[in-house]
Amino acid sequence: MPTTNNTAIKALESRLATLRLETNPDPVAQDKADDKIRSIESEIYIRRLGRHFQWSDQAIEHAIETAGITYEQECVVSLTNGRTLRTPAHPATCTYVRVEHAGHELGFWTSDEWTHDGEIVVGAIVGLAHGGAGVNAARFGFIYAPINNVEEGQRFLANLYANDLLFHLDDDPASIVRMEADRPQDAVFMPCEVEHVRARRDELFQLPDFDPHGYCVALIGN
Repeated sequence: MPTTNNTAIKALESRLATLRLETNPDPVAQDKADDKIRSIESEIYIRRLGRHFQWSDQAIEHAIETAGITYEQECVVSLTNGRTLRTPAHPATCTYVRVEHAGHELGFWTSDEWTHDGEIVVGAIVGLAHGGAGVNAARFGFIYAPINNVEEGQRFLANLYANDLLFHLDDDPASIVRMEADRPQDAVFMPCEVEHVRARRDELFQLPDFDPHGYCVALIGN
C-alpha cells in the first residue's frame, strides 16, 4: 500500500488522540467535537481496510468521500475477489455503474461518462472490478453480499459450511476460533470480516418463514 495512506493514518490517529483528551463546557461545541471524532474514526477504519485489501489511493479517497451514501434497489454481480458490480435494478434505467468492496464504494460512473468516453470508462470499470495483480482479495467474497431472501440465506450458510466456517449462530463471530491440537487457537474470521458476518447473521433471522438453526443442522446432517 502506498506510504501516503500510511502517513494519513498516522496523522489521523494523532489528531484523534488529541481530540479525545479535549473537553468543552459548551454542549454544542462538544457535540461538534464528538461528530469530528466519529468522522475521523470512520476515515481511519476505511484507510485501514484499504491497506488490508491493497486498494489504490484513489479508491480509498473515493470510499471515504462516499461513506454513508445509500442507493435504491440494485442489480448486484458478485465477483470471486469479493468485489461487486452494481447498477440500478431492472426495470429502472441503467444510469450508473459502481464497484463496491467490503461494503464501500470504490468507483462510480454515470451513463453520460461512458457515452462520451466509452473506451476509457469501460476500461476503468473492468480494471477496478478486477483489482489488478497483487490485490489482497477477500478470502470469502460471499460474506459481503447482503441477504435479501431465503435462497440467498441458504446459499450463505452453505458457503460457510463448504469453507469450514459454519458456527453456532447465537455466538459472536469475533469469538469463533479453530480448535486444533497442533496449532494455536486462531480466530476464524479476520477483524475486517467480523462486522459483515454479524450483518449477514442478523439478516438471516429477519427472513420470514426461514429457520437458520434448522438449516445449519440439515447441512451438518448431510
